[in-house]
Formats: sequence, C-alpha cells, structure tokens
Amino acid sequence: MKIGIFGGTFDPVHVGHMILANYVLEFTDVEQVRFVVSPFNPLKNNIVLDVESRLELVKLAVDGAPNMRADNVEFGLPVPSYTINTIRELKKIFSNDQLVLILGTDNMQHFHQWDGYDEILDMCEIYVYPRPNYPYTGQLLEHPKVKIIQAPMMEFSSTFIRESIKSGKNTKYYLPEKVFKKITESGFYL
Repeated sequence: MKIGIFGGTFDPVHVGHMILANYVLEFTDVEQVRFVVSPFNPLKNNIVLDVESRLELVKLAVDGAPNMRADNVEFGLPVPSYTINTIRELKKIFSNDQLVLILGTDNMQHFHQWDGYDEILDMCEIYVYPRPNYPYTGQLLEHPKVKIIQAPMMEFSSTFIRESIKSGKNTKYYLPEKVFKKITESGFYL
C-alpha cells in the first residue's frame, strides 16, 4: 500500500486539511492518508491546544473516512518532533508499504536544511502541494522522488481559525462538522 504521511500540529484540523487529504487520495496513487499529530513543532511557538485534544479533533475529523487515519506515532518520540525520526518509526511499523511525505511548498523551500533530509528521500517519496505566497522553489524540486501535485490552494490557516474563534466569529464552515461541535462544546480557543 502507498501511505501518505500528512504531519502537523493541527491546531485545529480544518476543512483545508481535509480537502488536501481527499485530493491526495482521489488524484494521486496514495491509498491511505495518515494525519500525524505533532506534540511539539520546533518551528512553531504558538501551539494553543494540548496534544491529546488536538488528536481527538483529528480523530473526529477523519471519523467515517475509510482511507484517512489519525496517528499519534510522534507521541512516543523525542521532543522536538523531527520528520526524520517520524519517518524512521513509520518505516518500522509499515515495513511492507511505501511512504509518501506530503509537504507544502512553504516547507519544501527549506527541506534541504532539515535534519536527515537525504535519508527521508531514501525512505519515501515527497508530494508537494501549493501554499499561498510560496511559489514552487527549492533545491530538490527536480529530484526524482519529489512530485508536484496541483491540489486546491486554501487561503486560510489554523491560526486564522483560532483568531476567529477568539474574536467570536462563526467558523462553522471552516471546520469539519464534528470538530466544530467539539470546539464549541469544549470552549476551545476562547
């Protein structure tokens, strides 16, 4: 099986994430997308919700989607979360499967500076999707294991959603229904 690895803090997971995962499943050769929830991202210092709540929201988002899974593999790995450690661990778990790392153009621009980037390329392919204000650039875009995909571009982010919730805006249509309900009931991001 070809498994797409979609990592992030998902603070919160939103419809943009879901649209991207669906695009990858429907328009590429990936057969399953795993939302790998990161407890801590060394590049982000604005994580609001605790990791267990973020995982719960991702589980709610993928509930009923047969080829999408919430994944907590990074919970047992050293902090901060480095992609190379995640891929090594997933390779142990899915030793008979092919892994595809799903990255935005924002991350791809600096991918060659990541710890173990060359080992990541040895272990998996990388599918690169567009992000607003980040053109397709980077040293590795011509690499044979890097593939550009033309997924729809989302013009909003988790930060936008958190700020909107905090200021009392209706975010119902930016979030999967079960996620919106849980956030509302729990008072998350207020």
